Amino acid sequence: MPILYVASTGSNTSPYDTWATAATTLLTATAAAVAGDTIYMHGESFVISATTTYTLAGTSAAPVKLFCTNDKVNEPPTVLSTSGVVDASGTVGVTISVNGCGYIYGVEFISGGGTNAASINISTGDDREVEAEFCKFTIANSNNGSRIFFGADNAANKSLRTKNCTFTFGNSALQGFSCAADWFSDGDTFKKTTTSPNVLFKANYRANSTRVNAGDFTDMTGALFGAGLY
Repeated sequence: MPILYVASTGSNTSPYDTWATAATTLLTATAAAVAGDTIYMHGESFVISATTTYTLAGTSAAPVKLFCTNDKVNEPPTVLSTSGVVDASGTVGVTISVNGCGYIYGVEFISGGGTNAASINISTGDDREVEAEFCKFTIANSNNGSRIFFGADNAANKSLRTKNCTFTFGNSALQGFSCAADWFSDGDTFKKTTTSPNVLFKANYRANSTRVNAGDFTDMTGALFGAGLY
């Protein structure tokens, strides 16, 4: 299957199939990738300043795979990394969405900073299947309305699986998760910047399920579940 590369040092030349011709933004690579493709993103920080949706246009049988790596020697890369960042923290109001059918390893997504609402949305559409491993999802602002959204209330057949990921909330007791997708969390860590959400799991919609196995809630001082959830 085709391989695409993302690195700030690339020439941004389609089909982005070497480090030399790599796409210089992750959005360029995800827009070009089709079912079964693999994207290697170099382990560096990519700054964004506008609300962005990354669509992994795979299928259940042929997901788009996104790996973070620092290996520019081997072809394809054989060493993975957890140092890649999509960073919107320098701009207020920037929401990041990840959609489609795909697998992500080692990437951190940081929403917009400041006091404006800026969330992270994952698997928000019909027939979405996203799996993330050793990733980080960080709310960088203090707005009460910012959330990490899984799924959308008006969409169907959404699932999310996270393993050894870290979810960090900003300086607001009213932030947390809003889940409208079937989510299985395995070995994830839940953190605060300075203030723990007063309720971590705000709500589940459309009778979807949230299952957490071996989660680390050490940093959470509020309630885990909202009224009616268990």
